[in-house]
Amino acid sequence: MNDEAPFNLQKNMPESYWGAAASYPGVLASLVSDEKARQQTEERSSPFRFRAFFAESDMLIGDGGKVYFDAIFKEACAGAEGVIAYGSETVPKTNHETIIDAIKGPLIKVFEDVKHGWEDGLD
Repeated sequence: MNDEAPFNLQKNMPESYWGAAASYPGVLASLVSDEKARQQTEERSSPFRFRAFFAESDMLIGDGGKVYFDAIFKEACAGAEGVIAYGSETVPKTNHETIIDAIKGPLIKVFEDVKHGWEDGLD
C-alpha cells in the first residue's frame, strides 16, 4: 500500500475521523508506545510481530509499496528492539492479483505463524 490509498480514503472525511491512523508512521508510533506500555505491565514481553508480504510483480504500485513499508517500519523499529519486530518478503511468482491466492500466496504461512504462536503460548 502506498500514500495514495489513505489519501483517497481521507478525501471526504474530516481529519479528526482518522486520529492516529491519518498516517502510517503515526500508527506505528502509537503501536510502539502501546507495546512498550503493555510490556511494562505484563510478565511476558514478546514483541509485537508484523510480517508484510509483497508480490514479485505489481503493475499497480511497482516496488513503491515495499520500499515505503520497509522504510517506515525501519524508522519505527529504531530504538524499539524487543518491542516490535518487522519482516517482509517478496512472494515468488505472484502479482497484484495473485498475492492473496490461498495456494500460491502467503496465507498458509500466516496461519502457520498464528498456530505456532498459540502453541507456544504467545500473544
